[in-house]
Amino acid sequence: MRCKGEENETDIYAVKEFFRVRHIADAQKTYLLNYDRTMEQIFDATKQVLNEKGVLLGIAPKNISYMVNDDGSVVSFVVANELWNYNKDTDEVSQVFSFADAENSDVRNLVTKHEIKLLEMDEIGNTIFAVCGYMNRGSHEGEVGIAVYYYDMEKNSVEEKVFISSDKSYENVINEMSKLVYYSASRNMLYIMVEGTLYEFDVEMEENTALVEALNEEQYVVSEDGHLVAYQENGDLNTATKVVVKNLESGKERTAECESDECIRPLGFVKNDFVYGVAKTADTGKTVSGEMTVPMYKVEIQNSKSEIVKTYQADGTYVLDAYLKDNMVTLNRAVKDGNTYTSTSQDYITNNTEKEKSNIYLESYVTDLKETQVRLTFEDGISDKEPKVLRPKQIVMEDPVVVEFEDVTHADKYYVYGYGQLQACCEKAGEAIRLADSYSGVVVDATQNYVWERGNRDLQYTITDKDDVIQKIADRLKQKEAPVDIMKSLNDDRYLDLTGCETEELLYIINQGSPVIGMLNAENSVILIGYTDTVVIYVDPETGERSSVTYEEMDQMTQGSGNTYIG
Repeated sequence: MRCKGEENETDIYAVKEFFRVRHIADAQKTYLLNYDRTMEQIFDATKQVLNEKGVLLGIAPKNISYMVNDDGSVVSFVVANELWNYNKDTDEVSQVFSFADAENSDVRNLVTKHEIKLLEMDEIGNTIFAVCGYMNRGSHEGEVGIAVYYYDMEKNSVEEKVFISSDKSYENVINEMSKLVYYSASRNMLYIMVEGTLYEFDVEMEENTALVEALNEEQYVVSEDGHLVAYQENGDLNTATKVVVKNLESGKERTAECESDECIRPLGFVKNDFVYGVAKTADTGKTVSGEMTVPMYKVEIQNSKSEIVKTYQADGTYVLDAYLKDNMVTLNRAVKDGNTYTSTSQDYITNNTEKEKSNIYLESYVTDLKETQVRLTFEDGISDKEPKVLRPKQIVMEDPVVVEFEDVTHADKYYVYGYGQLQACCEKAGEAIRLADSYSGVVVDATQNYVWERGNRDLQYTITDKDDVIQKIADRLKQKEAPVDIMKSLNDDRYLDLTGCETEELLYIINQGSPVIGMLNAENSVILIGYTDTVVIYVDPETGERSSVTYEEMDQMTQGSGNTYIG
């Protein structure tokens, strides 16, 4: 789309629109349920892209990806699926990577099924980056995978180091394979995690080594910038006594270990500090849903010198899992009652260390014509506003290094689609449903069967043809059998962990003729079997009586179990 810009210029935008509609044939009416529109300005270095404060990105996301060299003279940034570089010392703007041609006339320019990921920048400004997804043009045109490139500023060239081919969809490549991909220019080593196997690939020798295999997603963590990875080395999630922390840039390793009667679990990174939890095997128990758990009794933070800089430990309280965001560790905790762990309030570990500030940073500003825009601001300003525009030459290898991995499909993953694209891949159904609800989207399993949809259900419904199944569930609940075991035995060893969902989000599941067990606490439960537009209908397994409460009241009733639901 072309629009009037500042200084009587014409700006070009990449525009994406999503419509969600419902058509009622009998009434011959169509309703607009959701509309989402995004637009991102195409960066055109031949126009006014610099002012005295920095690089003007125009209308763009406020979280664009960028990297700055040590002295703050060079910045590489991704905008509208193109990689650019600005060198203040030489007064040059370089279009490092783009599938678009110079005239913006090729139909292939409109294909935006890829993502550019910045991996590393050295002190000079040389940049390593990866292009993940569908390849619009070039030697890999029509293929899906990850291409790793090296941008040499002095030579003004971009060289493809390796291409990782995949049979997966471009969305899965972006969301899964690109989580851990790193290239060390100094050692010419490529690292990538594929389906739980960490590969080390010597690009020069074209030799591939599997450093560790068969990891699930809870067994390893990656730092925000991708140069650090930590993984369990000996044993599974609940038995490993050793975690290896590997610096992918240098190749150096350090370890974190626990006692023989304990297990150690990687949780994440705060900057370069490693966060892990330690559990005692003797504390093995079950959650209120009946799932086996080995809760952590302490969480520690280890620095790059293998020194413990922080320990979190609370008497009578255990940590089930944790997640990290913005240098804050959020702990999902539980208390023990006999052999059962019931969720309780969260706790937090904050990093008091101030984030290292660069003299180049993202900043929003406002103009009358285009309103809110984004700028890469230079703290000491820019003197020259008319830079030289460069287009680095592509170095094409005669025999490019291509790496192929065997694709494995995991049946226990859930894929969240919203706004017309894949938004996330989750291990638990409840997590996927909550996320899909925020997008007004859908959840499918690995075989593309629908698990959940927003809104596509009857306004009221009660399960009427499964009285015998409901009675079996009630009888087994009265015998204090674990809800997970009950559902697995009735559904070919499959079940849905819907923990954390709100009652209204469960109605789609019920509408498919599937009863849902809701845990009130560690001992008591109800069976959700129907709903109207205001209430949910449930069976008390102890008495067999049917009752109804509002959605909000059911949320409160199951609060004591951490809103645990099994379907």
